[in-house]
Amino acid sequence: MFFNTIRMELLSQLINLICWYLRPLVKWFLRQTTRLCELQRICYGESSGAPRTIGVENSLIASRVPEIQKLLKSMDTKVNKKLSLEEVKAFLDSSCSQIMRIKEIKPDLHRQFVQSMTVCLRQIWGYKQLKLEVEKLRAESFDDGNLQHEMQLLELWTLLQPDRPLLTRVTKQWQDIGFQGEDPKTDFRGMGILGLQNLVYFAREFGSAAKHILSHSHHPRFGYLFIEFDKFWLECQPRDIMEFNRIRDLFENNIRSQLEDTRTFFKVNIEVDTV
Repeated sequence: MFFNTIRMELLSQLINLICWYLRPLVKWFLRQTTRLCELQRICYGESSGAPRTIGVENSLIASRVPEIQKLLKSMDTKVNKKLSLEEVKAFLDSSCSQIMRIKEIKPDLHRQFVQSMTVCLRQIWGYKQLKLEVEKLRAESFDDGNLQHEMQLLELWTLLQPDRPLLTRVTKQWQDIGFQGEDPKTDFRGMGILGLQNLVYFAREFGSAAKHILSHSHHPRFGYLFIEFDKFWLECQPRDIMEFNRIRDLFENNIRSQLEDTRTFFKVNIEVDTV
């Protein structure tokens, strides 16, 4: 099994290397036959939304033109700054103009490309900005001296246990909603305040489902789970909690396989059964 994995990795690297060398030739051939650059073919050929934006982003990242790489680095630098909406618009419009100049695309003849490219750049910018904001929350540790953090934690208890008052701040009662010890702040080491905010949002917006899943965690055979993973876990019929890693890996592989299709999107579709 180990050697098969190594063999597949080497084969994948070899294929990527061959593609890297053949890419310029393929791009040149397609431009000569279609009279369109790769970005134009993506903007005209891919459906709007994720397929088009991912295609544009991958094309820009794979570009060997120094000016394109410089533009991408500039975007990464500027997205870290708190720019106004006007400044963001000006930067993205300027980036679109630079790309068209580099690719020798005439804006008067390709107005649709200008609109599509601008939308893609705006989505790429928004995605990069979202990653930064999420990572900032993840890196923020839970602080019991921060009143806002404490209020969110108490809100979580109230949402999940509305009929049971919390006797003290540090108590074994927290274990009833899935925390490991008497002080839940120790459970936010990996995900920081992001983990708490996600739990509060889930319990607030999908209260019935949250309580349903919590009830599964009280079952002697099952652990703490979330919606689709909850269903998957029960379908796998684990012997005990020690099978968590194996089932989690299977679940992750399933999700990654689905996400390989850029048309995939997930939405909450909860069916709560009586436990």
